[in-house]
Amino acid sequence: MARLALDIKACNDIKQQLASLEGEYSKLLAMIEQHQSEGIDIDAFTRFIARKEYLEKKKTELHEKVKQAKEQVNRSRKNTVAKGRDRKIMEQLKEKQNREYKMYLDKKETLQLDEMAVLSHTRKSNQE
Repeated sequence: MARLALDIKACNDIKQQLASLEGEYSKLLAMIEQHQSEGIDIDAFTRFIARKEYLEKKKTELHEKVKQAKEQVNRSRKNTVAKGRDRKIMEQLKEKQNREYKMYLDKKETLQLDEMAVLSHTRKSNQE
C-alpha cells in the first residue's frame, strides 16, 4: 500500500510540474505577442523563440514522464490488489487449517476418553 501511495504522489508531483510549465509557456506566448505588437528586435525575438522551443521540449518530456508515472501507478495498484487477494486466500487457508486441527484434537481427545472408559470398565470387570 505504501508503494502505491508513493507512486501516486510522484505522479501528482510531475503533473504539478507540467501545470507550472504550461503556465510559464502561456505567459511566454503572451509576452511574445505583446512584444511583436510593440515591435521587437531580432535578437530578443530569437531568445523568445529559443525559450519557447525549450519549454515545448520540456513539456513533451513531462508528458512522457506523466505517462510513465501513470503506468507505474497502475502496476502498483494491480500489485496491491493481488496482494490483498493473496492475503485473503491465505487467511481462509489458515482458518481451514485451524478448523481441521481442532477437529483432529477433538477426535484425539474422544479416542483418549474412549480408551480411558474401556480401561476403567475392564478394571471394574476384573475386580468383580
